[in-house]
Amino acid sequence: MFPAPGVQGNLSGSLQSPQGISPETVFSISWGEKFIYSAGFRLFNAGEATFTKEVKILNDAPTLLITSTIKTNSFLSRFYKVRDVVKVWSNKDDLTLIKIEKEVNEGNYHLNYSAHVSDDLRLISDKKTIQLESKVYDPISAIFMLRKKPLTHGDSYKFTTVENGIIQKVNVMVGDIERVSVPAGNFDTRQIIPISDDGVPLFKHDGKMKVWYSDDDRHLPVKMEQKTNVGTLILRLKKYTP
Repeated sequence: MFPAPGVQGNLSGSLQSPQGISPETVFSISWGEKFIYSAGFRLFNAGEATFTKEVKILNDAPTLLITSTIKTNSFLSRFYKVRDVVKVWSNKDDLTLIKIEKEVNEGNYHLNYSAHVSDDLRLISDKKTIQLESKVYDPISAIFMLRKKPLTHGDSYKFTTVENGIIQKVNVMVGDIERVSVPAGNFDTRQIIPISDDGVPLFKHDGKMKVWYSDDDRHLPVKMEQKTNVGTLILRLKKYTP
């Protein structure tokens, strides 16, 4: 998901972190969490998004399951109904991708997609198999993975994401402190902007995504913005349950 002068890391394998901070540094992040966001555009509310985290057993091993749901409100659903559910099973230590299931319903567009990563780093779906060069992140798990990093101004990290079988190398840069107001309260935040190595958009509809993390030991993703084909979608944190 962004670049800048400062610390360079590569989350596809090993990670280099700021001096004095171990790559294994873990901030105050709970295994089980729930985030509820208002979802809207600049001028009107569109609906609600929810992210949950929980430990689940997959193939006799504990994994971290992140579930994302987004739905439009009753008014907007009359014109453009959205009902998206994405489930991402990740390695509980580094949050790299193990398995994904996705059900997307956006107006007349519908997608059902599932895939898993084998022990020999092959991404296997119903339609094709892709040999991976390294471990990868789903964009959703990457948002949560970054919470475990120091997120100091000027730091930058590199990692690899995969979405619907499309692999991209991503740069991430940490910005200045910015005061952000959302329904859950007022937060000092650090903004993160992801860009690909080759300048190709990271998400559909030219969707450069921005994330604002709280500048404390929780690193809550309090606000997110993503460009879409109907405008800039903004998620603002309404409620957080650790």
